[in-house]
Amino acid sequence: RQMGMIQDSSFSSLTIAINDYIPAKAAARRLIAENAQTRNTSINVSMVSTNTIEKIALFEIDIGIINNYQSRNLPLQNMLKSKGLAYRVLDVYPVGILIGKSHRLYYAETIDSKDLENELFIDKAGRGASRSHYLKGIVNIPQENVVGVHFDDLRYELLSQGVGYSITSKPSKEICSEYGIRFIPLDGVSSERICVTNPTRPLNQAGKRFLELLDEEIEKQKTSRL
Repeated sequence: RQMGMIQDSSFSSLTIAINDYIPAKAAARRLIAENAQTRNTSINVSMVSTNTIEKIALFEIDIGIINNYQSRNLPLQNMLKSKGLAYRVLDVYPVGILIGKSHRLYYAETIDSKDLENELFIDKAGRGASRSHYLKGIVNIPQENVVGVHFDDLRYELLSQGVGYSITSKPSKEICSEYGIRFIPLDGVSSERICVTNPTRPLNQAGKRFLELLDEEIEKQKTSRL
């Protein structure tokens, strides 16, 4: 389906929190490129925003992509409804352990949570506490074992050197091959990517266009997985 460029004649703004979601990154790049021709929308894109749901409720963010880790069994959708927010599930990913070839457990047939209790947990900065929470009862992650890094490539490099482990949604085959890392799914744990908006204030043309581009990029990603 071909859609035209942004057609708004009046100047507006759009704030998006894309939460490191690859299709959302691609959609944001395309939207910004289109807007560069019309320059009628001030577009602000952040990778991760704390308190995204609250900021959407307060109209500080127009569109937010958030994670819902199923193992937490938290009534996230009920909370969104109670705040009057609209949402839709974009994708569901398996969540698992990442370890590098140099790690002592790389060739293990199975990995028990006790095998990881004294290992360093390599994760993106600022996410350790929340992941410790949603993985409670599955993997014990003492806060003193958490090493936060800001970039995926650094995380993958540490893992490739046999430094600790990480827990995340499944990386691409190319990433696993490049860094020599193994993905081991965790039973009963998955990650939903959810798009949240506030229907009290309808999206402007740029916001609607972003969602169109997002749907296109999600379809591209699904096709590439086949």
